[in-house]
Amino acid sequence: MESLGFGEPLPKVKCTNTKCEEGLHCFRPKRANPKTLTGGACHACKEEMIDWQQAHHRDIQQVDALFAQMRNELIRQHFWQMPLEEKYKRLLFIKGKKKIHKDVVKRLKNSVFEAGSTRFRDGTQTPVDEQNIIFYAQHATATCCRKCIKYWHGIPYERDLEPAEELYLQQLVMKYIETRLPDLPDSAAQLTLTLPS
Repeated sequence: MESLGFGEPLPKVKCTNTKCEEGLHCFRPKRANPKTLTGGACHACKEEMIDWQQAHHRDIQQVDALFAQMRNELIRQHFWQMPLEEKYKRLLFIKGKKKIHKDVVKRLKNSVFEAGSTRFRDGTQTPVDEQNIIFYAQHATATCCRKCIKYWHGIPYERDLEPAEELYLQQLVMKYIETRLPDLPDSAAQLTLTLPS
């Protein structure tokens, strides 16, 4: 979050980047029609390793298996291992999980709720170079744009999200945040109660 003065802009990474020799691929075809976009083999090395049927099932109970598969894609892994500055972590702990969840709901509503075909330049709405846990989570969980949502989660590109789909994407983002920050308190009030006197 540059506006709050947290460090330098992050190194840029693109959705279609690969490092196949390191086991980091891209399963999104290049130059595909977003309406018919599907995940498949890595576009660079042609390796197939994702169970797309399982990914498109959208079962939050299987989120750990989904995340393990997603981390084979360079852009997803990049945001799983991106460090968080201590100053920024403190801000998140002060906010607490409930406030962050409200921010997640608002962010997803503003960035990916509407059909990709009605959004100007879908694929550019989630910055890749700012320190923001929600942006990190969106890229790591493929909830950053309707193209990524289409091929990873099987949600149609050309219509708005349905309530169950919206909830599922919120759960993915929150699961990422809770995994990265397992000691995050529910609320700021809870944090003050746990501070030593």
